[in-house]
Amino acid sequence: MRRRIALQSLVSTLGFGALFVALMLIGDNAFLAQARWFFLAAAVLPAFVMTWRAATAYLAVVAALAGIVQFLNDGKIALTEMPLTWLDLQIAAANPRGFLGAVKVSPPLAFSVVGALVAAIVAAIVWRAARLDRARARANAPARAFGLLVAGALAWTSVGQFARRLETAVQGHDYAEIANMPDGLVLISKLVGAVPFLALTARYEAHSGTPFQQLAQNGAQASPAVGDPTAYLKPPAAPDTQPNIVIVLLESTFDVSKVFPTTPVVTSPLFPASNAGQLQGELGVHAIGGGTWISEFETITGIPSRLFGYAGYYTHVELGPYVKASFATYLKARGYQTLALYPVEGTFYGSRAAYAHYGFDRFIDGEDLQIKEPWFAQDTDIMEKYLGKIAGTDKSKPLFSYMLTMENHSPHPCTRFSSEKEMPYRFVGETNTRGTCELNEYIARYRSTEAAIAMLEQALQAREKETGRPYVLAVFGDHQPNSFTGTGRMPLWAPNDYSALRRASNDVTFYQIRSSAPSPFATKQLDISVVMLPTLLSAYVAKDKRDMYLPGNFAIQARCGEKIALPRLNKAYGSDAAIPDGQANADPKASALSQDCRSALVAARPDYLKLIDIP
Repeated sequence: MRRRIALQSLVSTLGFGALFVALMLIGDNAFLAQARWFFLAAAVLPAFVMTWRAATAYLAVVAALAGIVQFLNDGKIALTEMPLTWLDLQIAAANPRGFLGAVKVSPPLAFSVVGALVAAIVAAIVWRAARLDRARARANAPARAFGLLVAGALAWTSVGQFARRLETAVQGHDYAEIANMPDGLVLISKLVGAVPFLALTARYEAHSGTPFQQLAQNGAQASPAVGDPTAYLKPPAAPDTQPNIVIVLLESTFDVSKVFPTTPVVTSPLFPASNAGQLQGELGVHAIGGGTWISEFETITGIPSRLFGYAGYYTHVELGPYVKASFATYLKARGYQTLALYPVEGTFYGSRAAYAHYGFDRFIDGEDLQIKEPWFAQDTDIMEKYLGKIAGTDKSKPLFSYMLTMENHSPHPCTRFSSEKEMPYRFVGETNTRGTCELNEYIARYRSTEAAIAMLEQALQAREKETGRPYVLAVFGDHQPNSFTGTGRMPLWAPNDYSALRRASNDVTFYQIRSSAPSPFATKQLDISVVMLPTLLSAYVAKDKRDMYLPGNFAIQARCGEKIALPRLNKAYGSDAAIPDGQANADPKASALSQDCRSALVAARPDYLKLIDIP
């Protein structure tokens, strides 16, 4: 038997040797196309050292895990236009309850299922162990263990080598120039396979500081970041009294009738068409179907997250630790108290730690507020909790509060209505009963969000009467919900593909700024990028345009509008590369506009670097 085990170990070792030789001989593009087979071989070869029963069980587990990874990858792409990454798994493992809450899966149910599976596996192992010939097993154990140890070490080494080769191969591939964009990451994941892509992103994670260094050191030459605030602002005048400022991130909220034609048209005093604020308009966001933390980072710092490549998709975890100044610290330097109000647990995606880096005095999460089942809570109930905390702040000082709603988080199952007759809204276009119900469920939840904002504004008005301090209230949608950005490939979550009904893209929401202070704006309608929000709000407190927060963002607004042209890279993490003429919608004018926008982004780099430490 020991000879047989030795032969099995030799076959496994020779197999790994052949893999390493093939890795040296194969070209980069060929390796990218065949990467999944290299990883499959590395996973299968250890089975040669096992007994046939153990090998069968091992291969079944490997196949199941690979299938789960592929399913999750396809689902994430379908819902958010981003593939599954190593950091996704790390974050979910660090806070499984928060992850399950975010995907609206009952944690007790999920833990029960996992527990049952583990118990079944343990029972099977115990049952098999009881039937072994113990004397024979003990005699063979050293040889078997040594063979498995060698095979495991070779498998681990090969996966590391494959991941390293993937990284260098991607840098020389045609996809390299878009490797820091969502569509580029999706294409790479489809090219190499879901499991190899996980290994590649683990490599990215291992040196996530690289984009910071290249943000500081590399890039095309650009003209100075010049943007004339007078195009958007009235002549500056220092405010008599510093206003209370509240920013509300409206979870998964967008202007329905702007994106989809509906009958009747969906109206709201918060939508840009109402003209009810001092300033409002469309909001270009970088999160699609999910990724609230991206919009949080960008509205708190005013920095486009995509400048940091892969790290920009996980702002709280990857960028947060390096932030040394933000809109919160800008206001603190002017005497403001700062308060962040968060509806879920602060451990979710590292939120509590990130907000500390962003400079907030206090961070109060859903656990502090004792919000039960926060992922299913109504926004009016959440707002009532928030208002209690705001009431307890020092009324002698101006307040800056940043808060998030939750109610419209996906999915939008049909539980509120018993029949289509009860649903007042319809899509203009072909859909099914589930689609009609999702639309009406979304609107019903939005009315609760709308009521919560009315509660907040009434509280700010009451505070103004008591203290004489005016208020500024800014609301914005962080992203469209994946109930409507999905492509129909996740039937249990987002079964419909609404792309044929769209009249606006899936990266557009809205914002509105309301205030009892005099308006500093020269217009009431302005479509902006999400990073402009803190710059615009600083107009209520700045003494002049030089005193504003990130005034260089006006150049980005002037040259980019609401759509920021993301940098293209000539490596996965590399120098900025020019956009070839004609690649911006095959329109030379659009290409020139994109280059001009990129020039503004590069010119704004020194201002951004003042807010972030280079690791």
